[in-house]
Amino acid sequence: MSQQWRLGVAKARTNGEKLREYREALGVTQAELAARAGLAHRAAISKRETGRVPVSRAELFHLCGLVEQIVAERLQRTTPAEVLGG
Repeated sequence: MSQQWRLGVAKARTNGEKLREYREALGVTQAELAARAGLAHRAAISKRETGRVPVSRAELFHLCGLVEQIVAERLQRTTPAEVLGG
């Protein structure tokens, strides 16, 4: 059993909550993700993250992959000095 379950503090998270957590951890905005996903407004991502629009496991993987693409493109545009804080 995981430590969370033994402590009785496990919290069921929706796929939308997982998406928000992942997106925020990597510093991608809702607007950036919506644009990459071909959605008209950032509210489309917000609705998924808050559970107003359900997110399937397949959609979660797809959207997380788009988040990674955004981050990868940022890194390609970044110089080594910027990465090292110089």
